[in-house]
Amino acid sequence: MEGTRHNDADARARSSARWPAVWVTVTNMSTKTMHFIHYTVQSGDTLTVIANMFGTTIEQLVKWNKIANPDLINVGQKLIVNESDTPHDTFYTVKSGDTLTSIARRFGTTIEQLVKWNGIPNPDVINVAQRLIVAKSVPVQA
Repeated sequence: MEGTRHNDADARARSSARWPAVWVTVTNMSTKTMHFIHYTVQSGDTLTVIANMFGTTIEQLVKWNKIANPDLINVGQKLIVNESDTPHDTFYTVKSGDTLTSIARRFGTTIEQLVKWNGIPNPDVINVAQRLIVAKSVPVQA
């Protein structure tokens, strides 16, 4: 029995005929969790007002929300107002005349949520200079 000699080019040609070329791109996908705080636009809001409320910039709001025209936002529109790779809260210091109702409206949340987040025993009693959590981040798989 006589053997057949093959050079490398012949072997590659035969191999590619049997096994079609497949290119695989491997991307290392991380399971990083991002934390977002959302806010629902209220009547009279502007990006300037919202940026000031949440301690961010108009530019950051535009970027996070892919806003084409910064002068045009709509009542009811849900915006990302904070993004981070760690959990975080937004705080507000109670001023004279504030009520949980007015604070909840201002930050697009509910009285019930404020009571829960802040362990408030009596929702009718808050104090000037009291520091309240008014928004909590929500984890999202990135």
